[in-house]
Amino acid sequence: METGKHSRLQSIFDFINRQYGRKQFSPCYLSGQLGTARLAGLKAEDFLVAVKGNAIVGVIAAWDQRAFRQTCVEQYSLALKSLRPLYNLASKLTPLKALPAPGRAVPYFYGSSPNGVGRLS
Repeated sequence: METGKHSRLQSIFDFINRQYGRKQFSPCYLSGQLGTARLAGLKAEDFLVAVKGNAIVGVIAAWDQRAFRQTCVEQYSLALKSLRPLYNLASKLTPLKALPAPGRAVPYFYGSSPNGVGRLS
């Protein structure tokens, strides 16, 4: 596994498009679209690339879309509102993520372009 590099973007997008080409209604992406509105905020370093020999055999991107897409909490149910302080305390001691306050955005990223060929082992 390796982090995406700008020098390898063309081969990453070629791989993604070959895999998507096997499915109906799949998008077609071009490396030149990074930095445009279509792939806003997506960077070469956001890709995780599985390589076997010199061939790409899998790709996924962790795409942070908070700058233009957010999910905000309007309110919690009474039960969740009551449990939220305890849950958030537990989140400081565990891998759990804290629940945001009402009116705040939920922190997350979008897993984009998951593709792979056969088995990776």
